Amino acid sequence: MNLNPLGFRLMLTPCSMEVWEIWFNFILLLFDSWLVFQIFSNKSLPNLLAQTFVFGILSIILAFYFSPNNFGVLRLAAWVVFVHGLLVFFALAVFRKQFRTVSLFISVTIIIVGIDAFLIEPHWLEISRYEIKSNKIKKSLKIVVLADLQTDEITDYERMVIGKVMAENPDMILMPGDFVHVEWGEKRTKVLGELNQLLKENSFHAPLGIYAVGGNTDECDWTSAFDDLPVTCFGDSYTLEKEGFTITGLHLWDSYDSNLHSPSPQGAAFHIVLGHVPDFALSNPDADLLVAGHTHGGQVQIPFFGPILTLCEIPRNWAEGMTEIDKDTKLLVSRGIGMERGNAPRLRFWCRPELVVITLIPA
Repeated sequence: MNLNPLGFRLMLTPCSMEVWEIWFNFILLLFDSWLVFQIFSNKSLPNLLAQTFVFGILSIILAFYFSPNNFGVLRLAAWVVFVHGLLVFFALAVFRKQFRTVSLFISVTIIIVGIDAFLIEPHWLEISRYEIKSNKIKKSLKIVVLADLQTDEITDYERMVIGKVMAENPDMILMPGDFVHVEWGEKRTKVLGELNQLLKENSFHAPLGIYAVGGNTDECDWTSAFDDLPVTCFGDSYTLEKEGFTITGLHLWDSYDSNLHSPSPQGAAFHIVLGHVPDFALSNPDADLLVAGHTHGGQVQIPFFGPILTLCEIPRNWAEGMTEIDKDTKLLVSRGIGMERGNAPRLRFWCRPELVVITLIPA
């Protein structure tokens, strides 16, 4: 057993999640049937509300019981909202005239949100463009930030993304981690090899270099994705002095450090700090541009509110886009290309994947 906020949870292997998912939905379908029968039998509104409340509590308990981790809870919660909740509201629309308008509205909303979140947004790539003016820049430079590819197979989507990266003709490419999201084993080795082959087929290069750091879905073998490619992989935290700029790459655990002490670069070159988790930005590094990923922009956002979860310490309004920390330092957090996989629900809502293009311009 594995303790959680409710005090219990089954210990499951990733491959068994699908089996327990079937059991979870089977149990809830039985309860759906009972609730639909009560609706059909014209039970009173207080009675229906009480049973719906019990349905909700039961769903929460079962989600925690059948899930190996919190991402699994979210996956089962998605079933509750987009399947079981839809069935109940549709039954209300059909059998209860007094609730028909409201129930139809909620049912249609669930369907529209579900189609967008699961079928449209995950592959609806956006190219976000920013400009930074600096007196440390002698000539314009184009930087592409390719964050959180986080795939478990190479598909036409990943091929399209890499094609768009190279179509930008970037001077520099920054990759803040989470390249594949596959458990250790033969499949992981296969996907890393396919990613390596995809990059080679697209002549993956940039005149001023490609720089990559590891993320929290990247095992110790992540650098194999860049074998025989002109990519600088930061296995540890260190700084490289280049002509016209300085770049510091952070180890994953250093990127989590909100009190990180990073050495100041020598000279007056434009300084970039690249890390996976954006928490290091809270330490006010001596740098001009901080680049991170990890948050996926929350992956699910509420309109006019923003991300619900960011899984990091930075303020919620820093979790995507360009933020001016002070007059000399900007933080760029990319929403990323992919999404959380494993036991998590594979969806995005109000939070499209993005490829970021930053143009550095002489002040």
